[in-house]
Amino acid sequence: MKRVCLTALLMLGLSSLPAPSWSATLEDQDWPLSSRILDSFSAGNYARVIDDAPRALAAEPDNEELRMAYANSLLWHGQAWQSSEQFRRLLATSLEPQARLGLANSLAWTGRVFESIQHYEKLLATPLDKPARLGLANALRWSGRADLALPHYRRLLSEDPGNLDAMRGIVYCERVLRPSTVVGFENLHDSSPMRRAELQVKHTFRDDSRTRIFSLIRSADRDKSSTMSSTQDAATLEVEDLALPMAPRLSVGREYFPSELTLWDLRLKLSEAPVYLYGGKENWGKTAFNIPALQAALTADRLGLSATFLSAAGDLSGSINTHHVSDGNRISDADLKLTPSWRPFTPEIQIYTGIAARRATVRAAEYWSPLHYSVAYVGIKGEWETLDWNLSGFVSIGARLAGEASDYWSTGMTAKRWLNHDWAIALRLVAQSSAGAGSYNSNGLSVQLEKLWR
Repeated sequence: MKRVCLTALLMLGLSSLPAPSWSATLEDQDWPLSSRILDSFSAGNYARVIDDAPRALAAEPDNEELRMAYANSLLWHGQAWQSSEQFRRLLATSLEPQARLGLANSLAWTGRVFESIQHYEKLLATPLDKPARLGLANALRWSGRADLALPHYRRLLSEDPGNLDAMRGIVYCERVLRPSTVVGFENLHDSSPMRRAELQVKHTFRDDSRTRIFSLIRSADRDKSSTMSSTQDAATLEVEDLALPMAPRLSVGREYFPSELTLWDLRLKLSEAPVYLYGGKENWGKTAFNIPALQAALTADRLGLSATFLSAAGDLSGSINTHHVSDGNRISDADLKLTPSWRPFTPEIQIYTGIAARRATVRAAEYWSPLHYSVAYVGIKGEWETLDWNLSGFVSIGARLAGEASDYWSTGMTAKRWLNHDWAIALRLVAQSSAGAGSYNSNGLSVQLEKLWR
């Protein structure tokens, strides 16, 4: 009888204990994977969603809620490019409005702003009007159309006076749209030895359409070496029309010393990629940073093409230029650079790598013109922006591939501080050095004071 009572008490005690962990595991295994993924998404565990969702979607390809959770996890976890395809597959479903907004955001955040605009516009005057209008305003501003972005920011602020994103957007737009005067001083020096001191005043304003931009530039600089010196005095008018096809930008200038030259430059935007075609006539002595070339009044007819192509792997940009110098020389240069989408540090810091080459038909006596050289380079750059500060910088190292090239390094830093709504000051430092037969170094400092007008 005693043994029966002890057995009964033992069984009663065991029944009151928590269920063992293996039973929870079995229960979890019976829980559908898609449900577990949606719970992970609700908890903000986007990394786990990204890991598990492809397997679940293979079994449930029509699970719209699951696909939306996967797309948003990709977008918010730094894989915006990969999220685009998932959002596209939801456009013809019951979740189309939310999917279209997600798609527009993924396009805008990966630099495909022109494509994102059409999706944002389709969501205006819908229940998603507010986030779509903010996205549209940002995309327009990032594409260089602050004139079109500003009305959207102002409407958002009128409907929601506490909208901080709209407030910031208005400030950024007005800094571009308001008339401005910039007074700048630059000092450049290299080991040739050569030193240039330049003073420039630039006033920029727009007409009533806000799409036609005018700039009046007045500059004076003095170049000096150990044995000679030269001065330049120039006046330039620049006009750009954002509303015309190919958004042409034309500048025409007149330089008076050491000889009178009429110079010009034209840039055309061939596509939204963007692809630019440009050409003009330039002061070759100033470009070559060389006093004998300045005193010889050398000019160059320039023709060039630059383009940037975006992909999930990264941004591929390149340029090619040819200069027909008035002394009969022809100099061509090209650059091809890849900036991977991989950001191992922070979203603001990018790594890049590329190849640059240059070729001349003859070796000129007045300026540096190697018959051929090519280099490979790798670097890191960063850019940060707040309402008060704009900071950017880069460090690059290069290695000789062929010709009269040598290993080199270069670096630069720019800092701009907004003192208030009307005034800003900017500082820029650059330096570079090469080793070997072409040993060379240079450095530069520039300071600018900017005033915005009402």
